[in-house]
Amino acid sequence: QVFTSNPYREADDGADARLYKTGDLVRWTDQGELEYLGRLDHQVKIRGFRIELGEIETALMEVPSIDNAVVTSVGDEQHKQLVAYVVLGEQYRNNLDVSESKSSTRADILSGVKESLLSRLPDYMVPSQYMILSELPLSSNGKIDRKSLPSIDVDVMKGEYRAPSNEVEKMLCTIWEEVLGVDKVGVNDNFFAIGGDSLLAVKLLNRVNVEFSMSLTLNQLIRCEKLEHMSAIIESASGQFSDIDQEEMEEMEW
Repeated sequence: QVFTSNPYREADDGADARLYKTGDLVRWTDQGELEYLGRLDHQVKIRGFRIELGEIETALMEVPSIDNAVVTSVGDEQHKQLVAYVVLGEQYRNNLDVSESKSSTRADILSGVKESLLSRLPDYMVPSQYMILSELPLSSNGKIDRKSLPSIDVDVMKGEYRAPSNEVEKMLCTIWEEVLGVDKVGVNDNFFAIGGDSLLAVKLLNRVNVEFSMSLTLNQLIRCEKLEHMSAIIESASGQFSDIDQEEMEEMEW
């Protein structure tokens, strides 16, 4: 519906009974002004779900570390992914050199952003890739210029590269590279930060269970987002995830 009843109308005040929904996304600034953020009708279809990008952008801007954000989609119809471009709040910008593409602080911030989104949105609406910008590009009329957003480079999304140091890590790196279609996966990499999604996680699960003769479930695998965590589980389990001591699992940094 593009029209809605006017909640501010009083009897006989001459105001229209209905208001027109423009589809614009705005927010109040600290100065009491309305700031235009973009459109609410940027809709995409991913894995059969119709998604309003504006809803994701609104959720992103509710995250304390985020000052501004825009979300787009990349890839073909079968492998489309959501990408979030974010501008950090001042206190976070002061502690982060945005030109340093492989900062551990950057990875920590983006991990926190994703966790926050997962508590607000279904998993299919959570972007799989993120890019931190100093500011969002604007058109001549002050609106976000989506066409001027920088292209996504998967290598930028990775943490500092650390090569595999044992056979399990080497095998996992090879599996991840084949499942994700990327080059040079490292031990520090996060599956979902370098292009993984729920469908690819299922494919990864099948490969891991076959290659290592394991019986991991999808939920168990998702808890091992980083390759080093998955390697530790495989080495500790000796082929059976269920044999791992529960206290040991809780103590691990997921």
